[in-house]
Amino acid sequence: VGERAKQKQFIQSTVFYFYLVGSASDSDLSSITIMAESVTMGKAHAESHTSGKQILHAQVAPELDEIKSRLQDLERALTAIQMGACERPTLEDVEPLETMLNRIAVTQEDNAFKVNGQIPAGQAVLSGLLSRCYLLLHLIKTASIA
Repeated sequence: VGERAKQKQFIQSTVFYFYLVGSASDSDLSSITIMAESVTMGKAHAESHTSGKQILHAQVAPELDEIKSRLQDLERALTAIQMGACERPTLEDVEPLETMLNRIAVTQEDNAFKVNGQIPAGQAVLSGLLSRCYLLLHLIKTASIA
């Protein structure tokens, strides 16, 4: 199987994973982490993991755990793609991940993830993860156009 086919397969399996899991549990998060790390093994991804470490382990209100888990999964997938899972990803490759990210972003009301009209703790954590995902997406899309 060619390198491009392997890259497409990785992206498709990641997208399938998100659709299959929906809301990720801790065991699901470890699965996507293993997948992302196995793809980027031997590459300079340590810096990426270290810089996002505080965000990944910061606390949010229990009502926001599902959103946090989805954003963490997306961040891992986008980081893996950026760090070499796909040598030259196309816009078509990342479109499903962008759609998932946009679905999460539109759940915000007045720039906050509200639950029953209340603003639970952890808004900064979610905003940071959301921003990081959009930044990674932008970097991938910019690289694919260049």
